[in-house]
Amino acid sequence: MLNTDMIRLFKLVYETHSLSGAARRFPLSGSSASRMLESLRRELGDKLFYRSDNRMFPTARARELYPEMLRLLAGFERIQAKPVFSPEAESRVVRIGCLDLDLVSILSGPLSGLRREAPGIRINFLGIGPDFAAGLRKGSFDLVLYPTTQSYPGIRKLSLCTDAFVYVCRPGSTLARKREQGLPISEDEVRERLSVQVTVPVFNADNTRYGQFSEDVESSAFPASVWTPFFATVPFLLEGDETTFIPFQEARFLQRFLPLSILGRPSSLKPYETMMLWSEQSDGTPCHQWLRSYLFNAIRQGAAPPDGVPVLS
Repeated sequence: MLNTDMIRLFKLVYETHSLSGAARRFPLSGSSASRMLESLRRELGDKLFYRSDNRMFPTARARELYPEMLRLLAGFERIQAKPVFSPEAESRVVRIGCLDLDLVSILSGPLSGLRREAPGIRINFLGIGPDFAAGLRKGSFDLVLYPTTQSYPGIRKLSLCTDAFVYVCRPGSTLARKREQGLPISEDEVRERLSVQVTVPVFNADNTRYGQFSEDVESSAFPASVWTPFFATVPFLLEGDETTFIPFQEARFLQRFLPLSILGRPSSLKPYETMMLWSEQSDGTPCHQWLRSYLFNAIRQGAAPPDGVPVLS
């Protein structure tokens, strides 16, 4: 059955000539936008848009429907109209579950802007455990930031940025000098100097990608001598020629304040997406909608892709 989300997606694809662009402005994940477009095509019995040169162009039927869709959307908006949400007038506490690395690397920038735009919104950062999805459903969290590819019943998620683990060391160390001189560095010689490994609180199918579960450090393939659940403290534990690996977004942020050199990416740890997750029950709440949109845009603007970091052989 046709609904306002479908009509809104139709309008955004028509105007941006891009499904991914429409998804970002919604905001929706790319897979959710693709499924919604397929449902709309079945509902209306027409392809609606065809792809050419990486752009989406309307069919004759879509061009015919466009003005009607605008009128329908305007009618729905008038019927559903509520008092306009004003972030500067909002006063509430928002509970965000995340790891310390997300607080340091991707949230510190957006927080300063948030204080300017919504001074009455206060953020309570909370640690997350294995069942953070239950916390979202119960209302213990308003939002959770965590890298996961899993789906959770009743939970929506949206990718905020791409990240990847990178090896780091102190400037002036043996490996840092080799990197500065353009000499090849093997992962074996980096791992020989690995001193610290970060554990993660959630054990799931992604465990080997995102680090070792804290209760199973003995099975790790990485020869670290120190294990810690706190990403933000890791650079302070490096001495001499020691190395460790931390997420690229965090390393990039910490370089502004600490002497830290990025050597390269581990070959066994693939890039991953840091996700924003929230309960479907909060989906239509004006403050929640505004905060999700604000964080999504601010984090996307501040993050950088890890593609330029070499993968060590």
